[in-house]
Amino acid sequence: MGHPSAASSEWYVYEHTVEGLFFKALKPRVTPVVAEKLKALGIDFSAKPKSLQHENWKKALLVATELFEGTLDERYRHVGRSVLLRYEETLMGKTVVGLMRLLGPRRVLQRINVSLRSGNNYIEANLVERSEKSFEGSINECNGNPNYIAGVIEQGLIIAGAKSQRVVVQEFDGHRAKFLIEWT
Repeated sequence: MGHPSAASSEWYVYEHTVEGLFFKALKPRVTPVVAEKLKALGIDFSAKPKSLQHENWKKALLVATELFEGTLDERYRHVGRSVLLRYEETLMGKTVVGLMRLLGPRRVLQRINVSLRSGNNYIEANLVERSEKSFEGSINECNGNPNYIAGVIEQGLIIAGAKSQRVVVQEFDGHRAKFLIEWT
């Protein structure tokens, strides 16, 4: 998949991911101003959730950061964590989150590519196990800020039963990021 190009217009975030984040986790926090910004990007709270093109998803994530306090990186992490907070209230999410609880942190990270791809058609993760509780690797597309993906991974580790999880962004080129992931 690599970096966005002309093909990125064919990249989509699936309806259940849009539903889980915006219609389940964030909707109670959404202000009228934020709702209007999201509507312009294809997220209309008066209609059913629908899949979004990658570019609109990136813009919607940036808008969602307005709902949190802190630095931009901290706010992106909050948005990333929120993706999984109420995701199990969606049909697909119920299956994914249930499986995460059964597998535990190590096995969840071993299958991270499958898990992340359940939310869209473009993301690719390549993680290498460094020890029983440490992984290192890269993700090809971070949707504007690597802290969004770091937040997704952190919340996934919490769901899987990890304690004291730490996700460090080591490098970011605007799309691809390298991460160090550890827990106890």
